[in-house]
Amino acid sequence: MKTVIRRNVMLGVMQNLFVAAVSLAFLAGCSEVAGGESESASAGYTVSGTVLVGGASGATALRTLLPENASLPRSASSSLTAGSQKTSFAVYAGNGDVDSVSGTVLDNGSFSIVLPSDGEWNLRAVMQIPADKTGESLTMLEGETAVVVKSGETVAPPVIIMYPLVKDGETGNVTLSIRDDTKKVDSVSCTAVYITDALLPEESAEKLNGELKFESCAVTISQSGVPAGTYEVTFFFNDESGNVLYKCMERISVFGRWTTDTWYGGSSHIQEESDGTSRFVITDDLISAYGTEVVPDTPYALYTESSEGYSYSLMDSPTASATSSFTTPKNSVVFDNEGNAYYLQGDSGSGYTIASTRSDFSYDAEAINYTDSGCGLMFDRANNVLYAYSINEATLTIFEYTSAISSGVIDSTSTVTYTSNIDMGSRTFSHSHCIVNNAIVYDLGYVYGNTGNYIAELDLSTAPSGGSVESSNIVSLALPSASCSITDMLYQDGAVYMLVRQVSTTGANSTDLAYYSRGSLLRYDVHFGTVQTVIPFSDSSKSSSDFASVKVGLYYQGNYQIFEDTGTTPLLASSTYSWTYGSTTYTVSDCIPALYTPNPLETDSETHEPVLSSTAFYGPVKFVAVKPRKLVIADDGLAFYTDADGVLKYKNVNRVVTVDLESFAITDATSSSASFAADDSSIKSFIAGSQSTMFQSAFSSLTNATRYYNEDGTWKEVDNASYMWACIPCGD
Repeated sequence: MKTVIRRNVMLGVMQNLFVAAVSLAFLAGCSEVAGGESESASAGYTVSGTVLVGGASGATALRTLLPENASLPRSASSSLTAGSQKTSFAVYAGNGDVDSVSGTVLDNGSFSIVLPSDGEWNLRAVMQIPADKTGESLTMLEGETAVVVKSGETVAPPVIIMYPLVKDGETGNVTLSIRDDTKKVDSVSCTAVYITDALLPEESAEKLNGELKFESCAVTISQSGVPAGTYEVTFFFNDESGNVLYKCMERISVFGRWTTDTWYGGSSHIQEESDGTSRFVITDDLISAYGTEVVPDTPYALYTESSEGYSYSLMDSPTASATSSFTTPKNSVVFDNEGNAYYLQGDSGSGYTIASTRSDFSYDAEAINYTDSGCGLMFDRANNVLYAYSINEATLTIFEYTSAISSGVIDSTSTVTYTSNIDMGSRTFSHSHCIVNNAIVYDLGYVYGNTGNYIAELDLSTAPSGGSVESSNIVSLALPSASCSITDMLYQDGAVYMLVRQVSTTGANSTDLAYYSRGSLLRYDVHFGTVQTVIPFSDSSKSSSDFASVKVGLYYQGNYQIFEDTGTTPLLASSTYSWTYGSTTYTVSDCIPALYTPNPLETDSETHEPVLSSTAFYGPVKFVAVKPRKLVIADDGLAFYTDADGVLKYKNVNRVVTVDLESFAITDATSSSASFAADDSSIKSFIAGSQSTMFQSAFSSLTNATRYYNEDGTWKEVDNASYMWACIPCGD
């Protein structure tokens, strides 16, 4: 005789069984019981076999126990213990004629059942616990197989594997512990994805996704009412600043009416303890192998550009009060691994010294003569070393202060100087900005005679002390046009990030006149040498055909708004106003430039304020803070809109924008009181070249009936049409 396995769910699972600890100790045994010979006596046919609790080595989704799911790796599941509740096991058999025949299950996991006749029988094993005070049993585990009984033949001992019984809509609980042996982990954040056939209900997603704090170097993930099934959970183990010290992904099974409480398997973070149980443990080796570049959480260095330099204020948030103020050149503020700021002080005539917000910092050496075309500071987070650099035409000089961070003192005995001239053949490489990581200087520059922008890598570790350093690699950076510029660089998490800004007017006639206020973010992967645009320019634009209903203001000498002579109503020109110049008819809208900015003319219907884009830049100028897993950027540009009267205006955009380094998306944009690269004037002329003549000629008849309000507080008449301009005013 032979054993026939009927259920498809049993295919492929027999070679990988596990034995779960349950309240009855006999389930720990896995030995088969020899099958007895079936005798055609009046007592029937006796069939003996084994009952096991478990399944494949994979944690399958128990509501869809399909063979293709049987090999999924399991990380956590239920121990399948019934706790203090009384359990009972039974085996039943049935065929088409007989509903149920009972058998017996012994403590060693063996069962025996007497079948009253030959033929095919379905064997079913169950584990039950009392569901309530009435004593009605609730089935928690079940499994089945089939046997064929024939007179005179031996039945191969059947094995019945019982699984947790899961019904649609059932839920279970999760109680899983994680230990931190490093004393470095502050929190763990989890994101869970349901990988079986049903969608994860929103309320359950909130339970499984979130952040938990470690207390006494341990944390317990504890949730109730979790829909049964298998989840793919990603764990992020973070330090106090938010750096991800370790990251892993595990599959966790939740069974209906059970508690997922046991880690399984062997991995770098799941260890078997001396008592035979498995523990999820974070170790120093794990963190070291993961290789996190620890990034500090610094204040915001907000600034306003002036003729004296950049006036900085250190702030806890983009809108908080300033905690420290100083004036320094453009690229001269850096933060160390503790969040302390370092900057240049002095002036280009007498030279600069280095200052810091550290109370124990001092500069004992003579002032360095940073009197050349550019200068700045760099900080190497990997090696905890402070640098300064100075640019003199094609020559870059780098000053390494080897012990400044550790000692808090800069002196001449600990300073190493390097020089570099980048060889670009017959063309000259013009240095503009430098950053450093792990003794590699990333030197940004451009080449005279073309629009090429480049990063040259300078390896200081191979350069002789006090000597010259050659470029080990030169990477070309393609920018959309010559009017774009790279305004700042920052090294973080294996990449150099660069801000690209395009804020300019170009063209001299109606066919090519355009105004740009936009930006993008480039990423240079230093390990693979690839350059990609992770946040592109906004594709939003408006051309003359989009200005059919707008109005523009008229201004005298490009400064004073013109009013009608009979009152104080501003003189406005509708975009439909037309005139003939030569043989061509023009309208006001023909003179309005094409606008290339995020969301041009997007206006709030109630406030008539511009709706600023939350996904694109208006003009990124500088990295103003260092944050784990984030880039913090000063965004400075213009947004165009129409006010309640239909007048075309612009608003100065001064924002602090945060970019998430996992999604490469803007996650926050907060307006700031800082003006960064200085705000534009109160009006903007958009007429150039021949258009100016056309426009002035068209409105010359207005000169005798218009006036402007002079800055001395008196009304003046417009006396010359050639001084009349159509402009876009600032609505700030």
